Formats: sequence, structure tokens, C-alpha cells
Amino acid sequence: MSTPSSAPVIAAARLRKDGANSARGAERFVSDALITAKRAGATGMLVLLAD
Repeated sequence: MSTPSSAPVIAAARLRKDGANSARGAERFVSDALITAKRAGATGMLVLLAD
């Protein structure tokens, strides 16, 4: 997460134990990351980078 006046902070990270193409658990991971951002006070459009 980042704002114009603060440095970026990683809200969630997960190490994969399956192949790089595996999407297992992705829905829950994204949901948890967005909930964390909202609890931290994020408003407006949220952009998620998943690479």
C-alpha cells in the first residue's frame, strides 16, 4: 500500500509451494489483501499488483 506522502508497504505476501502457474488459494489471498487495505483506511480505487 502506498500514498502520495508515504513509502510503499507490502500488505500481503505468500510463498508458493506448487508450480508457478498454480492459482490455488488466489481468491482468498486477494480477499485478505483487500480487507487489510480497507482496515488500514484505504478509500477510493484499489489497485492490486500480483506477479
